Amino acid sequence: MNDITLRPIETADAAALAALQSAVFDDYERSDLLSEVIAQERAARSAGLATDVPAPFGLAAYRENTLVGWSQGYRQGKTEFYMLNSGVASTERRKGVYSALVGAYSITQQLRATPK
Repeated sequence: MNDITLRPIETADAAALAALQSAVFDDYERSDLLSEVIAQERAARSAGLATDVPAPFGLAAYRENTLVGWSQGYRQGKTEFYMLNSGVASTERRKGVYSALVGAYSITQQLRATPK
């Protein structure tokens, strides 16, 4: 049942990821204020002004090479991970996709928190 493959989100096809995000958030209402804040944060980060803002880390979930979910977040310290944005295709819900994504973050956090 759990034949989910996880890959870094950067390797996902941008068009496929955008289409999945659009489908998952099809009831989303655009917020001009949120768009402005995101644009300002992006500009500050690329200008080197926002050094205290952690870079996001993401995973893409695939079933048989089809993108079925994603999750993005960032680490803070050695034991905390903040989830920023996640979604699963409606046809894949309740099939372990989100659990696989969250489980991968949990394992990664445990490994990073283990003293060497």
